[in-house]
Parts: sequence; structure tokens; C-alpha cells
Amino acid sequence: MSVTRHVTVIYRPIWSAQPKAVVSQPNPIQNQWYSVLDATNSKLYTINFRVQGVGETIQVQATIDGHIFADDGLGIAAVAGNWYVTLIAFHTVPGELQYSPSGWPDYFNMALHDSLEGKQVKIEIRKITNNGNGTLDGVVCWAKMT
Repeated sequence: MSVTRHVTVIYRPIWSAQPKAVVSQPNPIQNQWYSVLDATNSKLYTINFRVQGVGETIQVQATIDGHIFADDGLGIAAVAGNWYVTLIAFHTVPGELQYSPSGWPDYFNMALHDSLEGKQVKIEIRKITNNGNGTLDGVVCWAKMT
């Protein structure tokens, strides 16, 4: 009599930390999206942004495997020079992006409360007002599956 045994193998991806993805766009154009990260097989840890102009409203958009995570459409009235961290809410409107002031360089605070990952990941920022021409900055901490 022979006995056949089935073995279940659990594959856990190995994530390799990548250099921060950064965009620094001087004189950004109103309502134009600027790509901070466009990558495959990626895991997101934090998304931070700031604008140097006074009186600007900023938005972040995350597209993960074709699903768009966005805010309520209003963005955030950003204080010039202050860094903000992007949070993904699951307790109010599922998947809605929300923003919170962040102490720079406090972008290793696991702001997403857990990582988000996908086969195709794109992070974009834009200003939706046109009150000045200060530089728009975005930083994403992320890892790639190896």
C-alpha cells in the first residue's frame, strides 16, 4: 500500500526597499497630475506631499491594479511648506484618501497603517487651485517584490 502526501507550499513574497520615489515640480500647472511613482509589483508604505505656494489646494490619487483611491474631490488646503501624509480610510468612506499634517521627515511612520500592494501601482499629485507658482513636492516610500 502506498500513501500519497500532499504538501502545501505557502509563497511569501520578498520585498526589497527601494529609494524614495520623488517628484519636485516647479511652477505646477493647475489640475495637471504629476506622477510620483509608476511601478509594478510594488508595496506602498507612505505617501507625503507639500506645496511651497500660498493658498493652494492639493490632491493625491493612487491607482492600484486599476482601482482608483481618491479623496472626496475637495483636496486639502495646504499651508505653504508644510508636509502632509496621505491616509487611506477604511472606517468612513472605504478607500477614500484623507490627509493629515506630518512632521518632516516623518514619512517612515507607516501612515497607511499597513502597506498597500499591487501588480501595477501609480501615485500622482496635483494642485486644483491656481493661487501661485510654488514648487509641488511628493515623496513615496515603497518596496518592490524580488
